[in-house]
Amino acid sequence: MTFWLARLLLCGFLSAAAITAAAEPEIAVTQLSVRNGKIYFPCQFDAFKTNCLLDSGSGFSTVNSSLFDAYPIQGQVHYNSGSGQSLDVPKITVHELHAANLRLQNWPVARLPHLPGFFSIIGLDVFLHSTVYFDFKNLKFQINPKPQPTLHAVPFFYDFGVVLLPVRIGKQNLLAVWDTGASTTVIDQAYIDAHPEDFRYIKDIQGTDAARAALPMKLYEIKSLVIGGAELQGVKVAAMDLAGMHRVYPDFPSFFLGYNVIIQHNWYFDFPHHLWNFD
Repeated sequence: MTFWLARLLLCGFLSAAAITAAAEPEIAVTQLSVRNGKIYFPCQFDAFKTNCLLDSGSGFSTVNSSLFDAYPIQGQVHYNSGSGQSLDVPKITVHELHAANLRLQNWPVARLPHLPGFFSIIGLDVFLHSTVYFDFKNLKFQINPKPQPTLHAVPFFYDFGVVLLPVRIGKQNLLAVWDTGASTTVIDQAYIDAHPEDFRYIKDIQGTDAARAALPMKLYEIKSLVIGGAELQGVKVAAMDLAGMHRVYPDFPSFFLGYNVIIQHNWYFDFPHHLWNFD
Protein backbone atom coordinates (compact mmCIF):
# COMPACT_ATOMS: atom_id res chain seq x y z
CA MET A 1 0.00 0.00 0.00
CA THR A 2 1.23 3.49 -0.80
CA PHE A 3 0.79 5.95 2.03
CA TRP A 4 0.17 9.53 0.94
CA LEU A 5 1.22 12.14 3.41
CA ALA A 6 -1.16 15.07 3.43
CA ARG A 7 -0.11 18.63 4.12
CA LEU A 8 2.61 19.00 6.73
CA LEU A 9 2.44 22.74 6.34
CA LEU A 10 3.76 25.20 8.88
CA CYS A 11 2.13 28.61 8.88
CA GLY A 12 2.62 31.93 10.59
CA PHE A 13 0.43 33.01 13.45
CA LEU A 14 -2.86 34.75 12.77
CA SER A 15 -3.11 38.02 14.63
CA ALA A 16 -6.36 38.32 16.57
CA ALA A 17 -6.23 42.08 16.03
CA ALA A 18 -6.55 41.57 12.28
CA ILE A 19 -9.85 39.70 12.42
CA THR A 20 -13.43 40.37 13.39
CA ALA A 21 -15.60 37.41 14.36
CA ALA A 22 -19.38 37.64 14.42
CA ALA A 23 -21.24 36.55 17.54
CA GLU A 24 -21.57 32.80 17.72
CA PRO A 25 -25.16 31.54 17.39
CA GLU A 26 -26.70 28.57 19.19
CA ILE A 27 -24.93 25.23 19.33
CA ALA A 28 -25.26 23.26 16.11
CA VAL A 29 -23.98 19.88 15.00
CA THR A 30 -21.91 19.77 11.82
CA GLN A 31 -21.58 16.50 9.95
CA LEU A 32 -18.23 15.31 8.68
CA SER A 33 -17.34 13.06 5.78
CA VAL A 34 -14.16 11.07 5.23
CA ARG A 35 -12.44 10.09 2.01
CA ASN A 36 -8.97 8.63 1.39
CA GLY A 37 -7.67 9.45 4.85
CA LYS A 38 -8.98 13.03 4.87
CA ILE A 39 -11.84 14.73 6.73
CA TYR A 40 -14.26 17.18 5.08
CA PHE A 41 -17.26 19.34 5.99
CA PRO A 42 -19.34 22.03 4.23
CA CYS A 43 -18.01 25.58 4.30
CA GLN A 44 -18.48 28.84 2.44
CA PHE A 45 -16.15 31.66 1.38
CA ASP A 46 -18.38 34.60 0.40
CA ALA A 47 -20.70 33.12 -2.27
CA PHE A 48 -18.45 30.08 -2.91
CA LYS A 49 -19.85 26.94 -1.25
CA THR A 50 -17.71 23.82 -1.14
CA ASN A 51 -16.56 20.91 1.03
CA CYS A 52 -13.45 21.94 2.88
CA LEU A 53 -10.62 19.80 4.17
CA LEU A 54 -10.41 19.97 7.97
CA ASP A 55 -6.69 20.57 8.49
CA SER A 56 -5.53 21.34 12.02
CA GLY A 57 -1.95 21.10 10.74
CA SER A 58 -2.45 24.43 8.98
CA GLY A 59 -2.61 27.66 10.92
CA PHE A 60 -4.25 29.41 7.96
CA SER A 61 -7.43 28.63 6.04
CA THR A 62 -7.16 28.49 2.25
CA VAL A 63 -9.47 28.77 -0.73
CA ASN A 64 -9.04 27.16 -4.14
CA SER A 65 -11.27 28.77 -6.75
CA SER A 66 -10.83 31.09 -9.72
CA LEU A 67 -13.70 33.16 -8.24
CA PHE A 68 -11.10 34.79 -5.99
CA ASP A 69 -8.52 35.68 -8.65
CA ALA A 70 -9.69 39.30 -8.70
CA TYR A 71 -9.47 39.78 -4.92
CA PRO A 72 -6.68 42.19 -3.92
CA ILE A 73 -3.49 40.46 -2.77
CA GLN A 74 -2.57 41.56 0.74
CA GLY A 75 0.65 39.69 1.26
CA GLN A 76 1.98 36.15 1.07
CA VAL A 77 1.51 33.00 3.11
CA HIS A 78 4.63 30.84 3.32
CA TYR A 79 4.39 27.06 3.64
CA ASN A 80 7.14 24.53 4.25
CA SER A 81 6.91 20.81 3.58
CA GLY A 82 8.53 18.02 5.52
CA SER A 83 11.32 17.76 2.94
CA GLY A 84 12.16 21.44 3.35
CA GLN A 85 10.60 22.58 0.07
CA SER A 86 8.52 25.74 0.30
CA LEU A 87 5.50 27.29 -1.36
CA ASP A 88 4.42 30.93 -1.28
CA VAL A 89 0.79 31.73 -2.09
CA PRO A 90 -1.16 35.03 -2.11
CA LYS A 91 -3.08 36.14 0.97
CA ILE A 92 -6.50 37.69 0.40
CA THR A 93 -9.43 38.69 2.61
CA VAL A 94 -12.92 37.26 2.13
CA HIS A 95 -15.90 39.27 3.32
CA GLU A 96 -17.40 36.33 5.20
CA LEU A 97 -16.29 32.78 5.95
CA HIS A 98 -18.90 30.25 7.10
CA ALA A 99 -17.62 27.21 8.99
CA ALA A 100 -20.10 25.18 11.04
CA ASN A 101 -22.10 27.79 13.00
CA LEU A 102 -19.30 30.37 12.86
CA ARG A 103 -19.68 33.46 10.69
CA LEU A 104 -16.31 35.15 10.42
CA GLN A 105 -16.13 38.64 8.92
CA ASN A 106 -13.24 40.07 6.86
CA TRP A 107 -11.24 36.88 7.23
CA PRO A 108 -7.71 36.50 5.81
CA VAL A 109 -7.17 33.31 3.78
CA ALA A 110 -4.50 31.93 1.49
CA ARG A 111 -5.43 31.55 -2.19
CA LEU A 112 -4.18 28.21 -3.46
CA PRO A 113 -2.92 27.48 -6.98
CA HIS A 114 -5.65 26.04 -9.22
CA LEU A 115 -4.10 22.61 -9.43
CA PRO A 116 -5.69 19.15 -9.17
CA GLY A 117 -5.58 17.80 -5.64
CA PHE A 118 -5.53 21.18 -3.89
CA PHE A 119 -8.62 21.58 -1.71
CA SER A 120 -10.08 24.57 0.06
CA ILE A 121 -9.05 24.19 3.69
CA ILE A 122 -10.42 25.18 7.07
CA GLY A 123 -7.37 25.57 9.25
CA LEU A 124 -6.87 26.01 12.96
CA ASP A 125 -7.29 29.79 12.71
CA VAL A 126 -11.08 29.40 12.43
CA PHE A 127 -11.40 27.68 15.83
CA LEU A 128 -8.94 29.61 18.00
CA HIS A 129 -11.61 31.67 19.78
CA SER A 130 -13.95 28.73 20.46
CA THR A 131 -14.25 25.41 22.24
CA VAL A 132 -14.81 22.49 19.87
CA TYR A 133 -15.87 18.88 20.39
CA PHE A 134 -14.75 16.62 17.54
CA ASP A 135 -16.92 13.49 17.73
CA PHE A 136 -15.04 11.53 15.08
CA LYS A 137 -16.61 8.24 16.14
CA ASN A 138 -19.94 9.61 14.88
CA LEU A 139 -18.45 11.89 12.20
CA LYS A 140 -19.65 15.21 13.59
CA PHE A 141 -18.43 18.17 15.60
CA GLN A 142 -19.85 20.99 17.71
CA ILE A 143 -18.72 24.53 18.41
CA ASN A 144 -18.99 25.58 22.09
CA PRO A 145 -20.76 22.40 23.27
CA LYS A 146 -22.33 22.04 26.69
CA PRO A 147 -21.75 20.54 29.13
CA GLN A 148 -17.96 20.58 28.96
CA PRO A 149 -16.18 17.29 29.68
CA THR A 150 -13.55 16.79 32.36
CA LEU A 151 -10.33 18.31 31.03
CA HIS A 152 -6.78 17.04 31.34
CA ALA A 153 -4.65 18.82 33.92
CA VAL A 154 -1.76 19.15 31.47
CA PRO A 155 -2.64 21.79 28.85
CA PHE A 156 -1.77 21.60 25.19
CA PHE A 157 0.70 24.03 23.67
CA TYR A 158 -0.02 26.36 20.78
CA ASP A 159 3.11 27.13 18.79
CA PHE A 160 4.07 27.37 15.11
CA GLY A 161 0.36 27.94 14.43
CA VAL A 162 -0.59 24.37 15.47
CA VAL A 163 -1.73 22.37 18.50
CA LEU A 164 1.05 20.46 20.25
CA LEU A 165 -0.05 17.65 22.57
CA PRO A 166 2.13 16.12 25.30
CA VAL A 167 2.50 12.39 24.59
CA ARG A 168 4.84 9.56 25.54
CA ILE A 169 6.47 6.93 23.34
CA GLY A 170 7.97 4.21 25.50
CA LYS A 171 9.73 6.15 28.26
CA GLN A 172 10.24 9.31 26.21
CA ASN A 173 8.03 12.39 26.66
CA LEU A 174 7.59 14.51 23.55
CA LEU A 175 5.19 16.87 21.79
CA ALA A 176 2.99 15.76 18.89
CA VAL A 177 1.36 17.95 16.29
CA TRP A 178 -2.40 17.23 16.19
CA ASP A 179 -2.76 17.17 12.41
CA THR A 180 -6.12 16.20 10.89
CA GLY A 181 -4.69 17.04 7.46
CA ALA A 182 -2.08 14.29 7.60
CA SER A 183 -3.45 11.05 6.17
CA THR A 184 -1.24 8.98 8.45
CA THR A 185 0.79 9.46 11.61
CA VAL A 186 4.37 10.55 10.85
CA ILE A 187 7.64 10.67 12.75
CA ASP A 188 11.17 11.76 11.94
CA GLN A 189 13.38 8.82 10.99
CA ALA A 190 16.11 10.37 13.13
CA TYR A 191 13.92 9.95 16.22
CA ILE A 192 13.45 6.25 15.50
CA ASP A 193 17.19 5.86 14.94
CA ALA A 194 17.74 7.37 18.38
CA HIS A 195 15.07 5.19 20.07
CA PRO A 196 14.85 1.94 18.09
CA GLU A 197 13.63 -0.03 21.10
CA ASP A 198 10.24 1.73 20.92
CA PHE A 199 9.41 0.71 17.32
CA ARG A 200 8.97 -2.38 15.20
CA TYR A 201 9.95 -2.11 11.53
CA ILE A 202 7.30 -3.33 9.07
CA LYS A 203 8.38 -2.39 5.52
CA ASP A 204 9.63 0.30 3.17
CA ILE A 205 6.95 2.49 1.57
CA GLN A 206 6.74 5.42 -0.83
CA GLY A 207 4.99 8.71 -0.07
CA THR A 208 4.89 12.39 -0.94
CA ASP A 209 5.22 15.54 1.10
CA ALA A 210 3.13 18.70 0.94
CA ALA A 211 5.14 20.01 -2.01
CA ARG A 212 4.33 16.80 -3.95
CA ALA A 213 7.94 15.63 -3.73
CA ALA A 214 8.34 11.84 -3.76
CA LEU A 215 9.79 10.58 -0.52
CA PRO A 216 11.05 7.16 0.52
CA MET A 217 9.62 6.20 3.89
CA LYS A 218 9.59 3.30 6.29
CA LEU A 219 6.50 1.95 8.02
CA TYR A 220 6.82 1.10 11.72
CA GLU A 221 4.61 0.08 14.60
CA ILE A 222 4.86 2.09 17.83
CA LYS A 223 5.08 -0.39 20.66
CA SER A 224 3.52 1.94 23.25
CA LEU A 225 2.02 5.40 22.68
CA VAL A 226 0.39 7.24 25.61
CA ILE A 227 -1.99 10.15 24.92
CA GLY A 228 -3.83 11.82 27.76
CA GLY A 229 -3.12 8.90 30.09
CA ALA A 230 -4.46 6.28 27.64
CA GLU A 231 -2.01 3.75 26.23
CA LEU A 232 -2.38 2.90 22.54
CA GLN A 233 -0.59 -0.13 21.15
CA GLY A 234 0.10 -1.16 17.59
CA VAL A 235 -0.17 2.36 16.12
CA LYS A 236 1.29 2.48 12.61
CA VAL A 237 3.61 5.38 11.85
CA ALA A 238 5.38 6.44 8.65
CA ALA A 239 8.97 7.55 9.19
CA MET A 240 10.48 10.17 6.92
CA ASP A 241 13.52 12.39 6.89
CA LEU A 242 12.46 15.71 8.43
CA ALA A 243 15.94 17.23 8.41
CA GLY A 244 14.90 19.79 5.80
CA MET A 245 12.03 21.00 7.97
CA HIS A 246 14.21 21.14 11.06
CA ARG A 247 16.80 23.25 9.24
CA VAL A 248 14.09 25.90 8.86
CA TYR A 249 12.39 25.29 12.23
CA PRO A 250 14.95 23.60 14.52
CA ASP A 251 12.54 23.37 17.47
CA PHE A 252 9.57 21.98 15.55
CA PRO A 253 8.35 18.61 16.87
CA SER A 254 9.33 15.37 15.16
CA PHE A 255 5.98 13.63 15.62
CA PHE A 256 2.63 14.22 13.88
CA LEU A 257 -0.57 12.52 15.01
CA GLY A 258 -2.46 11.90 11.77
CA TYR A 259 -5.74 10.54 10.51
CA ASN A 260 -5.18 6.88 11.47
CA VAL A 261 -4.99 7.84 15.17
CA ILE A 262 -7.23 10.93 15.28
CA ILE A 263 -10.27 9.40 13.57
CA GLN A 264 -10.55 6.56 16.10
CA HIS A 265 -11.15 8.89 19.05
CA ASN A 266 -13.14 11.91 20.16
CA TRP A 267 -11.35 15.15 21.04
CA TYR A 268 -12.39 18.26 22.92
CA PHE A 269 -10.38 21.48 22.72
CA ASP A 270 -10.90 24.66 24.70
CA PHE A 271 -8.70 26.69 22.39
CA PRO A 272 -8.71 30.02 24.29
CA HIS A 273 -7.49 28.31 27.49
CA HIS A 274 -5.32 25.55 25.90
CA LEU A 275 -7.30 22.79 27.63
CA TRP A 276 -8.25 19.48 26.08
CA ASN A 277 -9.80 16.05 26.47
CA PHE A 278 -9.31 12.75 24.64
CA ASP A 279 -11.32 9.53 24.67
